[in-house]
Amino acid sequence: MFSNNVSFSNQEFVAARKRCKVGIMDDESDASVSSFESSGGSEAPLLPAFHRLSYATPVEILRRMALSLVPPLHPSRVLTKPTLDPVGPTLVITLLICLLTYASSKTAPFKYHALEAVVIIGLYVIISSSTVFFLGYVFTGGRYPVSFLQILILLGYSLVGHLLSLLISFALYSYKDPSTELGQVANARDVVLGAVMPRDDAAGISGLSNAGDYAGLSTGVHAAALGEDLDPMMAANSGRPSLNEGGDTAFLISLPLLAGPATLRVALVLLSPIQSPPGRMILGTILCLCHLLLLIVLHASFVHPTFRYGAKG
Repeated sequence: MFSNNVSFSNQEFVAARKRCKVGIMDDESDASVSSFESSGGSEAPLLPAFHRLSYATPVEILRRMALSLVPPLHPSRVLTKPTLDPVGPTLVITLLICLLTYASSKTAPFKYHALEAVVIIGLYVIISSSTVFFLGYVFTGGRYPVSFLQILILLGYSLVGHLLSLLISFALYSYKDPSTELGQVANARDVVLGAVMPRDDAAGISGLSNAGDYAGLSTGVHAAALGEDLDPMMAANSGRPSLNEGGDTAFLISLPLLAGPATLRVALVLLSPIQSPPGRMILGTILCLCHLLLLIVLHASFVHPTFRYGAKG
């Protein structure tokens, strides 16, 4: 009887150690057997037990950021080692908001749009996480093993591709200096007014039959003066878009090489518990399209030099 009690207590101790073991967020070279395989299909995965937040070292956070750009070989292993790290996603989102805010101040009307960046990214993360959690719950019949907090953290790490894509294009764009831009506008106005007013005075109104002839002559003089004075300016401005071709090309290359694998990674991880092919197709399509469209919207709204945030028309 005593030996049976001893063996029973040892078994409980080993089982407790297996249940409490917490690994890193993703270790694809790990040879350990996942909880799905060790349970043999007889037990549900113990993912709901890991809801407490944990804090990783800076080296581990950088490692997870680098892994977020690589699609996983075994997506289910990312979920079987669910270390919830809030520092990495918070850092990525903060850097992304700072970059968008600073880039928005480089284009007219030369203002910092920090609130707009916070609202757009915050709404996307919350709405997309809620949508993934709801659809995953529906497609798995209420047995979706990924919590809402885990989805938030995975989406936060997946924004590393967005951050790098926007940072590369921002570094290659040619932005205008606000003081120089305002000075050019003032000089152009003075040049046009100085060219139009003397011609109106020289034309005079003598010899005109009626007021309609004078109005037509005045309109023609204005149009001719504006055309002659604006032609050199338009010719000079026609070459400006070539300065931004490097940034546009870098963005188009970074979109599939950096943001694409990051989007594919988070999609594969979140779709791995779903066994229904239609459910995977629907959820994967919605997630990938929304994730890449977010990058395009942020690039066009905050980073591109020729875009005016909130401009009408």
